[in-house]
Amino acid sequence: MGMAKISVIVPVYNKENYLSRTLDALLGQTFRDLEIILVDDGSRDASGAICDDYADRDSRVRVIHQRNRGVSAARNAGLDAARGEYVGFCDADDIPAEDLYETLYELAQTHDCEIAMVKESVRYADGSEEAEQSGELTVWDDNTEVLRKFLLERISMGIYTKLIRGDLAVKVRFEEGRRINEDKGYLFDIFVHARRLCYLDVCKYAYIRNDSSCSMAPFSEKYLDMLYFADKIRENCSEKMPHLLPYAEAGSVITYLRFLQTALMWGDAGQFPEARKKAEKYLRQMPDRICRVYLPKKLYVKWRICKMGRLPFQLALKLFSREAS
Repeated sequence: MGMAKISVIVPVYNKENYLSRTLDALLGQTFRDLEIILVDDGSRDASGAICDDYADRDSRVRVIHQRNRGVSAARNAGLDAARGEYVGFCDADDIPAEDLYETLYELAQTHDCEIAMVKESVRYADGSEEAEQSGELTVWDDNTEVLRKFLLERISMGIYTKLIRGDLAVKVRFEEGRRINEDKGYLFDIFVHARRLCYLDVCKYAYIRNDSSCSMAPFSEKYLDMLYFADKIRENCSEKMPHLLPYAEAGSVITYLRFLQTALMWGDAGQFPEARKKAEKYLRQMPDRICRVYLPKKLYVKWRICKMGRLPFQLALKLFSREAS
């Protein structure tokens, strides 16, 4: 197979129950000029055999088997192997819309963009789905506004809704050894290097919320990676892009609030006390002028309550949870 227009990198680890559904959706794309790179990251179930079976059936599928090194290492292996004009990513248990890559490629080509983006929906085990979309198209001639939106989480942190020009995609690497927010770290560096980007507000990728999703996992050491990437990005802005520092500081508030919320709702009281103290100290010291300007109203209220102490914050979380149910 020669150079494909799009390389799609799929990290695979113990996804035998979902993998065929995902691969069928990829092979059924209306955009046919794909190479699908499956990186079997030392799976201990039948995932590796499923990958090989699909490679035998369709010449567009390539398989890399490696010892278990984590999702970042799997994606990096895919980047090393990618030959496409553009690079996309897909998780092994999600469902891309049949025209995902046709939509992204046409966006990138029509608007001469290094990065084309769409939106994901969230699909739950009971079949319900959250999918808000306006159909609005935005094209940026520089990365400043994109970085501002990204830092404030007004652009998805997910790597799977982006199509990145190949020479840019392979310039950056995922940080290995990290288990949460690794795509946030990668995308920040990608956006820093990009100069022309576009975004179409349509849902073309279904993120499947199942029992094995990271967002459903109990509070554990891997959640410390949330703080790690928030700190790393904020320090990068402070040193190299001070005009973005207020946005990075507000973004850290969002991340630290999420970390504490996760710890209080899913964790044990004694887990990672130093990390909790660090987060609480950062939130107490953040000036109101940053949070009032950059945070959505609900998050601003959460931040004000969190500053009052752990118990008021815990009670407020229960109230917010009841309102959402």
